[in-house]
Amino acid sequence: EIPEVLDQSPPTRMELPTGTRVCFTGSASDATGGEIPREALERLAASRGLQPVSSVTKKRCNLLVAADRTTQSGKARKAREYGIPVLSVEEFLRILGVVKEA
Repeated sequence: EIPEVLDQSPPTRMELPTGTRVCFTGSASDATGGEIPREALERLAASRGLQPVSSVTKKRCNLLVAADRTTQSGKARKAREYGIPVLSVEEFLRILGVVKEA
């Protein structure tokens, strides 16, 4: 069974409280097409009071950040199964105020 990922529109406003556990998946790139290393995203998250985690679990992950929010990766499937929000890297950076909205 393929989950309906296209129906999950990104949140328009989302706050990430201190301590939010964030997991990353996929290879991210910036607006110029350059790769954003996962370690850089994890450092950014930690600098904002978030807690990077390596895996998606029901109780130890609050948010999954994926290069493509419609991905069908194992982590993304698990996150959707557990009801954990999935954001794109761009959406995540916008929420943190790193990237301005167009």
